[in-house]
Amino acid sequence: MSTVDVPEADILTLIGQGLTNAEIARRTGAGRARVGRIRRAHGIPDVSQAEYRGRIDHPQGRLIRLLLDEGYTNAEIHRRTGAATDTVRRYRRLGKFGPATILPDRTRRHRKHDAIVARLGRATNIQIAAELGVDKTVVSRIRVATGIQFKQPRKTRSVTERWAEHLVLVDGGHMEWNGPRYRPGGSPTLRIRGRCTSPARLGFEWANGRAPVGSVLPECGYRGCLTPDHLDDAAGRTEVRLQVRYLLGKGEVRDTCTRGHVLGAALRLQPDGSANCAICRRDAEGLRRTRGRHAAA
Repeated sequence: MSTVDVPEADILTLIGQGLTNAEIARRTGAGRARVGRIRRAHGIPDVSQAEYRGRIDHPQGRLIRLLLDEGYTNAEIHRRTGAATDTVRRYRRLGKFGPATILPDRTRRHRKHDAIVARLGRATNIQIAAELGVDKTVVSRIRVATGIQFKQPRKTRSVTERWAEHLVLVDGGHMEWNGPRYRPGGSPTLRIRGRCTSPARLGFEWANGRAPVGSVLPECGYRGCLTPDHLDDAAGRTEVRLQVRYLLGKGEVRDTCTRGHVLGAALRLQPDGSANCAICRRDAEGLRRTRGRHAAA
């Protein structure tokens, strides 16, 4: 880049005014290197950009100093002069002006005070600010002053809605449960009014109009199915299986099993109508466990 042959005296004059090398080179067309050599030859220290900018007076500098002396805040001086708040702070620091004494009146009612108060209980600060076109800090200040809190209304859902949102329809008209369980891999559960309830019992009751008797299980052959029409309770299973037993010609159910146990509550009917004794099954299961422990030992 070509440079202009500027007299050294002119460059020294600008150096004496406190300009930086870059500013002198911009004004005169002389190279920055030449300005630097002249500065060093006369033993004049360099001037930083920050120091140079600090020496430049703002077009509203006189008014800024006057307002600072009167005690106005940086924000108010910015509003009146258009000077950046950083510039106002610099003037305050360099002029050693103390803290502002003329503070904004926080007790003055906002022009939309009543409209804001009317909405405090049913909307958030951001929602009110957007609706009324005010600053959210104004809404926050009024909320603190009035003590009116906003409580998000709880969306209440019926038991049926909560039950249905955890069911997934699969092939064959079966329904699987994808909601909470007693434990990982455990039985499905639904918490209603603080108590855990079986979704299968709920589905049976809605489908049949009565509370179930005994355990509710799917009779469709699909493990874990919760389709209400596929569920049956102990009383319903017994009735259906007695009919199957009768159709297959297996005769009446005896009062006792082959080991003499009374078949009342201990009666267990299988899908094909066969009768089993729950006491015998429990004893056999206990014997298998005992033999298994002995074999392991």
